[in-house]
Amino acid sequence: MFSVAANELGWSRDRVRRVFLEATRVQAEGTLGHGAHKTLPGFGVSKVSTLHNRDGEAVAQWVQQKPEAAEQEAAFREAIEAMVSDAREVLPPVPRPEHTDADLLALYPMGDPHFGMLSWAKETGENFDLNIAE
Repeated sequence: MFSVAANELGWSRDRVRRVFLEATRVQAEGTLGHGAHKTLPGFGVSKVSTLHNRDGEAVAQWVQQKPEAAEQEAAFREAIEAMVSDAREVLPPVPRPEHTDADLLALYPMGDPHFGMLSWAKETGENFDLNIAE
C-alpha cells in the first residue's frame, strides 16, 4: 500500500508510512479538519496549515499556537511583581512627590544591562553571565 503511494508522490516508502500514521493518529483524536485543536494551557490557535493529497483529502496538519492575551498579561505582572518584591526588601520606598504633572512620564533608564550576554575574561578582560547580571 505504501509503495504505490510513494511511487505516485515521489516520496520514500517510509515517509508515506510516517505521514499516514500521523494523519491517522490526528484524525482519531478528532482534530484534523474539524477545527478542534488541542493547545497548551494559556495558549490559543493562531494559524492552521493543512496538507492535502492529490484527491483533496487532508493528510497532515500543523497548528501554530500563541499565548492568550490575558494569560500573557498575568505572566508579565507575576514576573514584574517577583522582580519588584526583591527590590522592596533592599531599597527604601521613594516618597511620593508633592507636585505632579499628568502630561509627563517618569522614565528610569537602565542603560544596556546585557542580560544573557556571556563574556570570558581571557578574551574580553572581564567575566560576565546571567548570574553576575542578577
